[in-house]
Amino acid sequence: MSMIPDILQVITNHDNIGDMHFKMILKYPAKYNFRKELIEMFILSFFKTLWNKDNEISAKINLDILAGSHNESAFVEVRSDKECEKAMLTPLLPNKNKFASILINHLDAISVRRAQMAEFFSNKINHHQDPVDGNTMFNRLNHHGYIALDITGSYVAKNLPFYTINLA
Repeated sequence: MSMIPDILQVITNHDNIGDMHFKMILKYPAKYNFRKELIEMFILSFFKTLWNKDNEISAKINLDILAGSHNESAFVEVRSDKECEKAMLTPLLPNKNKFASILINHLDAISVRRAQMAEFFSNKINHHQDPVDGNTMFNRLNHHGYIALDITGSYVAKNLPFYTINLA
């Protein structure tokens, strides 16, 4: 007997979410200016797609399950060099080893992903009466993203030392 229907019933409860950012959005959607139902639909869609092996997209989705409790020792903000930015590449940085765990915010990686999302939304899904150009969409994504970072960061990293790394 499949447990999937039972899991889908409880998986969007904030107490059952391990990722602190999603947990915070589900617990305090008004602070993030999100409709709670939108986040719930995203989570349900993700898991339904992940578990549907008949869907070719499921092979492209990976779910990392992090063991243990949150015990981060620092918040690190990372910036890439101009060569990486031009190539739209970002270095992978491990956030945990046997000695320490850190929170990493890679500003340039986020910028690359937001530019890709702005392009997608402005060109592929922009079919309403007042279309939004890619640059406006990118600026809106940045605006809302930085607000969300501030809210979640002030909760999960409030007592941690803050470092900035410039990769050159």
